Amino acid sequence: MRLIITTKPKEEDLLVLKEESLTPDVLAKARELVTLIANAKHGPFADDDAATRNTPHFIGVREDFSSAIVACDDIYYIEAMSRRIFAYLAEGVPLQLKGVTIASLEGLLEGHGFRRVSRVMIANVNHLAGFRPLSNYRLLAEMDNGESLVVSRKYVMSLKHYLQEQETMALN
Repeated sequence: MRLIITTKPKEEDLLVLKEESLTPDVLAKARELVTLIANAKHGPFADDDAATRNTPHFIGVREDFSSAIVACDDIYYIEAMSRRIFAYLAEGVPLQLKGVTIASLEGLLEGHGFRRVSRVMIANVNHLAGFRPLSNYRLLAEMDNGESLVVSRKYVMSLKHYLQEQETMALN
């Protein structure tokens, strides 16, 4: 296993994990490392206020011959296509997720702002910029990176209820 940690002033820290196979053992070790790094960065000797600290959660992804760990907040949406699952980041470059299904990811990521928008897609509502109505009771969800997703009519009401709950919680 090869681990590369890069830090630059005024830029995000970059953690790259290179491994031939993404096994549960490798993922567990990587999560431990990320937690250690996050705690060191936001620990008792850090400059920021510990009360406002929010440690991100991560998932493992696989690209061709390497593995990576991506913060859930960095994922804009997840899509199932041709029996494969892809996570899309701000750049729009898909990262393939191995050994998971849309249903299992929906349960895992529900507490991180991800909601089902169609049979084959889960969107991160934290990256939604707005909506436009489409025909047949569908919505066009516009992401803050410029991409647009179609919310199928089956999931429009549940998405609206979720967003209303989030707004109510934010006002309280």
